[in-house]
Amino acid sequence: MARAAKRKIVPSPGERRGPRLALGFVLLAVLLTIDDRHVGSVADERQMIWTAVAIAETGELGQARGRDFTLARDEVGDAVSRYGMGMSIAQLPAAIVAPVIEERRGAGSSQPLFLVAPLLFVIAGAALAGRLVRRLGGGPRAEIYAILLASIASPLGSYAAMGFTEPLQGALLAATLYFALGPSPAASGLAAGLAVLTKSANLAVAPFLLLPLLASPKSRTKNVIASAAAFFSVLMIWLGFEIVRFRVPLSSYPGEGFTHPLLDGLWRLLISPTEGLIVFFPPAVVAVWIAVRMLRGDEWPRRLAAAGSLAATAVVLVLAAAYWGWHGNEGWGPRLILPAIPLLAPFAAAGLERWRASPAIALIAATFLLNLPPLVQHPTPIATYVTNLEWPAVSPSRAARVPGYARIEEPPGTFRISPDNVLATIPRATGFLVHPWFWRVTRAGDVAAARMLESPPWVSVRPDLVPRQFPMPAVLARYILRYPRWSFWGRGFRPEPDDVAYRAVYLEGLTDQVIRAQQLGRAGQSLDLATKLFRLAPSGESIALRLESLRLLGRVVEAKTFLGSQPASRRLDPRINVVLALFERDAGNEQAARVMLQNAAERMSAPAMQRALVAPIGEWPGDLHSMTAAPVMQVGSRVEP
Repeated sequence: MARAAKRKIVPSPGERRGPRLALGFVLLAVLLTIDDRHVGSVADERQMIWTAVAIAETGELGQARGRDFTLARDEVGDAVSRYGMGMSIAQLPAAIVAPVIEERRGAGSSQPLFLVAPLLFVIAGAALAGRLVRRLGGGPRAEIYAILLASIASPLGSYAAMGFTEPLQGALLAATLYFALGPSPAASGLAAGLAVLTKSANLAVAPFLLLPLLASPKSRTKNVIASAAAFFSVLMIWLGFEIVRFRVPLSSYPGEGFTHPLLDGLWRLLISPTEGLIVFFPPAVVAVWIAVRMLRGDEWPRRLAAAGSLAATAVVLVLAAAYWGWHGNEGWGPRLILPAIPLLAPFAAAGLERWRASPAIALIAATFLLNLPPLVQHPTPIATYVTNLEWPAVSPSRAARVPGYARIEEPPGTFRISPDNVLATIPRATGFLVHPWFWRVTRAGDVAAARMLESPPWVSVRPDLVPRQFPMPAVLARYILRYPRWSFWGRGFRPEPDDVAYRAVYLEGLTDQVIRAQQLGRAGQSLDLATKLFRLAPSGESIALRLESLRLLGRVVEAKTFLGSQPASRRLDPRINVVLALFERDAGNEQAARVMLQNAAERMSAPAMQRALVAPIGEWPGDLHSMTAAPVMQVGSRVEP
């Protein structure tokens, strides 16, 4: 490393050509493999996007009550996402542009916009990893290695196709360390603060990456003050969001804790075939080896950078290992510790640069092949399949480690937990087996695919983990699988009808804001939003929501005129009859109200509607959403249909 330390930190224009080509290759590889149909399908990414839509449409943060995994704000009357604000803010440009695209290209056509931010963060994390290795004394070859290792030659590359925060966290943590090494102490503090804004747990991670600020005795005080000022400025913004949303900081995960045995979590996240970092990213071993060697070096900036990177990675690992959901639930690989990859990749690249080119390239190529499955088969349909499995029985002590919404007692004395918690411990459920199997199933005929889904790769060792609907209906199988096609970023700008029916995250977020306004009694705002929704996506649902807004405003004549102007095909939606039943209820016409509600109930099943059919009319739910909403997973409990 002594020879490497004498290399120039600032590369010449010729030295930049290789890294730029590497970044271009990464960008092209990701663009040509992104399936943009699935963004918004998982609660985490959906809530963060819906928060961005809320800001864009109303200037507020709230969502409608009764959404999955949200936190109710009783003092306001709505609910909020419990996830960090960083990704929601990053998705704000997409939320602003989305209605323009939807108006020009049709309903659901803005899906690709919401993958721009994750894609850019993967590229940014790779670029920063490359710049970091130059700061550590590496040359152009090491920079190319770092770019590849922090993106497509790691599990992190596949997250460009998902709306999770891991790419943003990784880029911000890498930026914190990079700027702390010299270019800008204030920028390092800013990046550290933004990492906390993205995920509160980074309060325990980001400060370690500021250690290189202490390297120079002459400028130490000035560097620390500049970085601290930027860091605490952003921290005040984070604190403001915490108080506005949750009233008390660090309280957005009630009922969830660090209940998993630490040692068990550590070995599973490091070497298990289902979630082990070393299995998914073997260069991590080289990274730790080189970082430890740098700790014994004689250059303080690099020693402190190595110490900061190792400490931050260790904290990320320990926090994830002790967390009840240590496996990360969705995605590819050990999701919760992937933000550390842009911190490890520069050290791995510095080590590989000392190898001969052929073995170094072979290791990177092998790591790329290990992480190719999620680029070919999107992980989200697999997560959807898992949610449709039977919940396995476990011991009471095992059940007690997961939050209320992830366990049930059924029958009394028998505890069951959500299947993802068990699958993460089964070697035959590793993504290396499941993704290729799922890819093959997707390409089978509908009936054959349904039969194949009944026999997953782990069925020989866990025959209890099979689909709840057994035999599985072919229509459900195809809904989960989606039809196979070559996907690339931008294809969603011209969606097929099946794509729109499956997922249209902006329109879903706009619908949520209509319902929130109705729940809050803001009839005028709900009408404005519902009118916009109907203009962008005329359908039975948007007609019903606009009628409900008119009902809340007492505009009976306008509602009749509007409904009469719609084609008969759209008026068949049962939610329209629910609104008409509420109109009749408001007018005191009980018999007509019950007839309308019965008609709707024959074509639509909702627990509240079924109860209303036999309840006194004065006890009916007050609005359309309360009458028709399906049961959802709520933080702290599990609601059964």
